[in-house]
Amino acid sequence: MSVTLETGVTPIRMGDTRALAQRFIETLSPDVSRQQAGAALLLAWHHLNTSVVGRHLSIPFLQEASQKLVDVAAEHSKTGTSLLTDFPPHTGDACLDLFSLALRTWQMPIKGRVLEIGCCEADWVACALKADPSLQITGVDWRDRSYDSRWTFVRGDVNQVDFEPESFDWVVSISAIEHVGLGHYEKDPVREDGDSEAIRRAVRWLKPGGSLYFDVPYTPEGFTVDGTKHRTYDAAALRERLFVPGLVCLRQGFVDANDVSRWLLAPSASPDGKRRYHYAANWWMKERE
Repeated sequence: MSVTLETGVTPIRMGDTRALAQRFIETLSPDVSRQQAGAALLLAWHHLNTSVVGRHLSIPFLQEASQKLVDVAAEHSKTGTSLLTDFPPHTGDACLDLFSLALRTWQMPIKGRVLEIGCCEADWVACALKADPSLQITGVDWRDRSYDSRWTFVRGDVNQVDFEPESFDWVVSISAIEHVGLGHYEKDPVREDGDSEAIRRAVRWLKPGGSLYFDVPYTPEGFTVDGTKHRTYDAAALRERLFVPGLVCLRQGFVDANDVSRWLLAPSASPDGKRRYHYAANWWMKERE
């Protein structure tokens, strides 16, 4: 990819992203870490991804993004907000590793009371509690599983169980929303809009300003339902089925389904006509009153 970096004098075209990163890092103040600089670059690239191709990335824009990260980190240090810095980057589960990538690059402040929707497949609970034992986690799943006294497990359909409104700081769902309502797992209840309803309920359970993180399979080639297995979303389906009223999008990123170690600038259709699969990671916030 070639990116135009606007230095304030003459645009410099750089095909090598390492050169772009190094050029940007050199402009930063000493108190900005390379990790924060990298995160700021990712924010800028995500911004570019949603704009007209060829848009200039400016040094002031990157500096502003990085400064926001510095401010967030400083606020976390004062309030004791957990960034789950000890969450393992490589777990052997693709969607747990995607969460870890989002956690590190987006600096998601996981804290307080957390609900996990679909907690039987990937063991997000164990990784999260190891990183921060103070988290108050509740997990809900149609299937049964073992659990211990450090967290609460509720067995049932996420669209039938209920929790107090505005009772969670975070709702997390790892590779689960695309399955809700399809009847695949031990004859779980069938509901065509099960995914949409699960998100609507998550919003109701979140406190104002609370956050929702989830991932789903993604392809730019159109929304599909693969029997009872899962749904695969495109941009329109994400917007129309999952971006329900009351939410604000904070971050969205895409990875190749075969390589979740790095973000893609833009998921693209396969030139040979075969469907190409990705994962879409989403960090959304409930609007404040």
